[in-house]
Amino acid sequence: MVNTIFIVRHAESESNAKRYYGGWTDSPLTELGLKQAESLKKRFDHEEIGRVFCSDSKRARDTLKLLDLNCPVEFAPELRERYYGSLEGKYYDDDPQAKRHHADPLAKAPGNGESAQQVQRRVWNYFQEKIFTAKEESILVLTHHGPIVTFACKFLQMPLRRWRAFKVGNASVSILIKEEGLWRITLWNSLSSLGLKSYGPLLEQE
Repeated sequence: MVNTIFIVRHAESESNAKRYYGGWTDSPLTELGLKQAESLKKRFDHEEIGRVFCSDSKRARDTLKLLDLNCPVEFAPELRERYYGSLEGKYYDDDPQAKRHHADPLAKAPGNGESAQQVQRRVWNYFQEKIFTAKEESILVLTHHGPIVTFACKFLQMPLRRWRAFKVGNASVSILIKEEGLWRITLWNSLSSLGLKSYGPLLEQE
């Protein structure tokens, strides 16, 4: 039965770098994103991951491919980023309500997009049904910012309005461990095993 859950945000994608609503839209990894994934691979070369649960979005799948983990993988639409409806692919600066769409959990993106509440519900249900009940001792969940921070609020029984209190960088690693029947957060938003505060130095090494 699972007792260690690694939660990883995908490496930097074009939508992150260019600041547009990626949501369910395919977005390739950037040069920095590729280096982040390389750093992550070194991190997970030392872990025995029994199974991966991964968002089926391209940027998550591409990150996972570069990790080169030798274990079963389940690709899940339930782990996708928030769907932004008619805002998909549009730049934040072109959205007059960008601040509200990024900070207000009650805000719903236009064009049949999802609210933060809806994201939290589908992600939490997936954790309950698939992840917390996994048979492998150590698993990895590879997903996106929205699913991670809304999950964290539910996990800690915090109001969803606090979701922006959680910082989750691209290619960050967080860890949940089950001890004496209780799930505990033992690591949050670690950007690399080298102790970097950001991945910027990876590019400066060139």
